[in-house]
Amino acid sequence: MDANLVETVLTGADLSNANLKGADLDGAILKNAKLKNATLEDANLLYDDMRGVDLRGANLKNVDLNNTNLKGANLSGVDLRQTILYSSNLSKADMFKANLAGLNLVNVDFRHANLSGAIFFGADLSGADFEGADVYMADFTESNLQNIDNIDLARNVDTAKGINL
Repeated sequence: MDANLVETVLTGADLSNANLKGADLDGAILKNAKLKNATLEDANLLYDDMRGVDLRGANLKNVDLNNTNLKGANLSGVDLRQTILYSSNLSKADMFKANLAGLNLVNVDFRHANLSGAIFFGADLSGADFEGADVYMADFTESNLQNIDNIDLARNVDTAKGINL
């Protein structure tokens, strides 16, 4: 598609099942938008306001979400491998069983997020903040956990794999 939607305001828009492959949405406002099952492969969502967006079932392969505000977003079950999330805000996001294996998640804000069953295998989580996050049965095996913030304040840490407090 390769649409130019730079700084477009799409607050509350229903873009479920939309094909936005390769779209440039740099700086767009997608607050509370519905992108369920949307194709966003190769899209640029850098610095977007995506608070409360529904991304369940979306194709996010090679999507740049660097410095994006995804506070309260629904990413349940989403495969985020090959996605750029460096320094993004995922606080209060629902990431139940999301796959974040091998990602650079440096300085990501996971405060109060639902990370139950999420896969972080081999991810770089240095500087990430987990205050109040629910990490029930999350897999942190072989992840870089150096300098992570507030993992001791996360919920259900005792059930997570790969965390030794």
